Amino acid sequence: MQALTPADFTLDRIRLKEPGPIPEDEARWAWDWMASWGVLHGGFDAATQINRNVEQRALELAAAALGSDA
Repeated sequence: MQALTPADFTLDRIRLKEPGPIPEDEARWAWDWMASWGVLHGGFDAATQINRNVEQRALELAAAALGSDA
């Protein structure tokens, strides 16, 4: 096993966007994609896979970090 380097990534495919709630359709797409590769098993259940409390706390932490950079 070797460490990854920037050359291992296609950097123009990386997309950044402002933190925000995860739309259910995007979460479902990601789940289905990972399941198609055998990474996840079972069906997608929004109530189980999207924990809005954890998501909200992560958004608060991201906003605080962005605010400290100003």
